[in-house]
Amino acid sequence: MKSIIFLNILFLFNFHFNYSQTTLPSVWSFSHVNYPKGWYANGTNFYTGSGNSAPACKFDTQGDNLIISFLNEPSTLQFYIGGYLFSGGEFIVEESNDSLLWNVNKSFKTLNSSYQKNILNLAIQTRFVRFRYLSKIAGNVGIDDVEINPVNAVNTAKISIYNDTIEIYDQSIIQFSSPLNQALSIQLKIENKGIDPLILSSFQLIGQAKSDYTFVNQLDTLNSLDIRILEIDFRPSEIGDRNTFLKFKTNSVNADSISIFLNGIGGNFSTEPQIRPSILLFSEVKTYRFKGELNSGNTSDGNIVLICKNTSSTDTPVDGLEYQKGDFIGSSQVLLVGKDSVFYPNNVEANTTYCLRVFSYNGSGKYINYLNSNPLVASVLTPYSMQSQNYYNLIDPTSNNFISEIHHLINPHKMQLYADYANLMMDKFYLRDTFQNQKVVTCVYSGENKIVEYPFDFVNCGYSREHTFCHSWMPTNPSQGLPEFNDYHHLFPTNQNLVNAVRSNYPLGEVKTLISNYLESKLGYDLHGKMVFEPRDSHKGDAARALFYESICYNGVNNGNWVLPVFQDVDILKKWHFEDPPNNREMARNDFIDSLQGNRNPFIDHPEWVCKIDFSSLIYFSGNCENSLIESNQIDWVISFDQEMQNVSIDFSEYVNGTYKVVDVKGVVLESQKFEQNDLLKISISDYDQGIYIIRLETDQGSFSKFIVKK
Repeated sequence: MKSIIFLNILFLFNFHFNYSQTTLPSVWSFSHVNYPKGWYANGTNFYTGSGNSAPACKFDTQGDNLIISFLNEPSTLQFYIGGYLFSGGEFIVEESNDSLLWNVNKSFKTLNSSYQKNILNLAIQTRFVRFRYLSKIAGNVGIDDVEINPVNAVNTAKISIYNDTIEIYDQSIIQFSSPLNQALSIQLKIENKGIDPLILSSFQLIGQAKSDYTFVNQLDTLNSLDIRILEIDFRPSEIGDRNTFLKFKTNSVNADSISIFLNGIGGNFSTEPQIRPSILLFSEVKTYRFKGELNSGNTSDGNIVLICKNTSSTDTPVDGLEYQKGDFIGSSQVLLVGKDSVFYPNNVEANTTYCLRVFSYNGSGKYINYLNSNPLVASVLTPYSMQSQNYYNLIDPTSNNFISEIHHLINPHKMQLYADYANLMMDKFYLRDTFQNQKVVTCVYSGENKIVEYPFDFVNCGYSREHTFCHSWMPTNPSQGLPEFNDYHHLFPTNQNLVNAVRSNYPLGEVKTLISNYLESKLGYDLHGKMVFEPRDSHKGDAARALFYESICYNGVNNGNWVLPVFQDVDILKKWHFEDPPNNREMARNDFIDSLQGNRNPFIDHPEWVCKIDFSSLIYFSGNCENSLIESNQIDWVISFDQEMQNVSIDFSEYVNGTYKVVDVKGVVLESQKFEQNDLLKISISDYDQGIYIIRLETDQGSFSKFIVKK
């Protein structure tokens, strides 16, 4: 036992003793992958596109840590810290005298997505500082601009370098251009911010294009607070990238040597890439998501991936314009920029073909150069539905038990929490990319598009999870812990103060006397003088189906009566249901919620079933669908079928002229023809599949709709 203890102590002693130590002050901004002397990383990586000023140190796995070992007495530790989807875990900053026993200086259990400055006091005997991801539940942590200062003021030489007004550091990149064979003066301002003299030596230019650079002068000694200019002439001998490294040595406490990458451009742009990725693979293809992966081996600075719904798109990036994720190029949107090879598009819809075009590039900013010839082009078709083939096998629309059968199919189900809606629905379904690498969300009632931070926070952006079926309508009100309150099928994102609070618990309806409005949402009185709230047209069908679902799903649970309230006009809801049928995005949402809750909204999958139910009494209708649809048309027209269900006849009692359209439940116009009739109009439906369709008439008297069901 004694020998084991001795070996353990010896191991710990050797582990401690192997650290080389830096001299304070020690400063680093994670500008390259080679850690400075005395800095040791275990498991960490780099954020290349984010930080207090990118890049930053990335902690993405429990146990990841960064240790800084130093010789002299410390005073303060300064750093910037930010969280990416960070929640539930703990990140700590520790200090130690010997790297064996560690004391927690500060613990972080919540982190802002934007980097925040922290200054901590260190014990005078401390010689080690450790940043550590102690426990991970979700999300990553970023650390940037770390600085440990000594007890006394800076009393040795300390170098600062500026390119124009921008401070640069060891491993920084400077980018510039000059016409072919014309000289450009590069001037770097070097300052000694310490007390002792700053000594510079061993100036070198290293790289294949070093002959394009010439030292105009070289510096040697700078006294305290001296500022001198190091000047280099750049005269490009070829078009494109003409790169080299500027290297020199110093006696500075924050850098004993300096290496700066000089990214000189001959002409206007970087060298055009010679090759691009040759393979784009798709996997995990669902109605609401798919994964794309580019093959590796490309030697360019990065790739830009464009996505659109137009398979004949010729959208192309423009040299000299640097795009960000979410920007638009013609009808295409930028899906990916950089070296990453794997991506997951957002805002994906069911039954949709997406075309992706991939271009490689070199350079950045105004010097970026794209390989625009022969881009990699690939397409992927999302499924029509993720519904299992036998999901509705036990449902018989002709049975008197039809309503009960639907209820027992969709209830019970797995309950997701109201509090998790931001993470599960907003971040993973509703948020979509927009210009300049931002995220945007749409208020379903008003159509407002609001730029928001990622990850999403309801309070910070002034949004709420709207209960389409109002909480006060529920038999279980005021309980908030039951499935009906938390059910994602009827929760939607809305502007809290300007829309949700205005809707309050008013019924949905069509406003005839306006009291107030915000964008496309309205509050006012309907034809009967009743106060109603009217959502935008494109959400009316969605809202109606959410109410229908909630009513059927929870009726009878704990003896509750979930008929729609008497003040909610069911005929209006059914009208909206057929005027705004389920589209590809709503079908994708149904599938996504099914993946979370394990149940579906049947009135999205089967819009025709709405006709079978009186939601004001939850009584089953045994007749045909058309008989249960309340018409409000101003012209008299009757639809009938022939016996073979091959043709539809429309009988007018008066002279009518205009255009008829046949529209499927996805909103796709299948046929559109002008007509002029005073008796009978015939439309062939022989090529149509079984299902529900809408006949729309656009006439001088107005626009009118009826639906038909082909069996």
